[in-house]
Amino acid sequence: MDRPELVLFVARASSEEEGWRDYLRNSLLYTRNTYVRHYGPLSEELPFLVFAQSSNRRFSSDPVPRTITALLTRGRETGRPAVLVINGWDGLSTNPIVLVDSFEAWMHEVDITLRVFAGNPRRFFEVSVVHAIEAIRGDHEDDDEAPVLPSDTNIFVDKIHAYYLMGITGNSSLRSAAVPRGESRLNGLSEARSPSSEVGDGRYSASMGDSL
Repeated sequence: MDRPELVLFVARASSEEEGWRDYLRNSLLYTRNTYVRHYGPLSEELPFLVFAQSSNRRFSSDPVPRTITALLTRGRETGRPAVLVINGWDGLSTNPIVLVDSFEAWMHEVDITLRVFAGNPRRFFEVSVVHAIEAIRGDHEDDDEAPVLPSDTNIFVDKIHAYYLMGITGNSSLRSAAVPRGESRLNGLSEARSPSSEVGDGRYSASMGDSL
């Protein structure tokens, strides 16, 4: 029998404007209800993870890495899969180095999946963390027989790269940018500058822009 998943719902705002916590929590209530209709009842309900900062920055607040680490630790100890349900492509982080640092040490010890709630109309994109991290690190860039990424995972990796470049260059035409074969997505990446306003941001995060 499959072990029940540990499911953590995550949403990010770009800045701590008035009411941002309530806004994100209400958004996640909608996401959770949609998730339950699609995947079935949750085995247990974990507290929502909501935070505010630029998606290109390293995590500045301790609750984010601590909460993720606690989830993955519990997954390893219990043998249960860990699922992070993220509001929007940029709802957790668009910094490739941050994503690698967050999941690299765990990805062969815990079955980790990201389910990104995005698109128009919105749906859940199923992202394999193992394949995503390998692609971000460029593990197979010079391998002519490299494994083909699952479709949703490939979209996620390209979105992360595009959003990261948009954040440090301010060039919104990079939204659909792809990395040339043979060039690692980590090549040349450093800590992102803090733009005056993240590309695509509305009142909160770009990931929060979809109507409920």
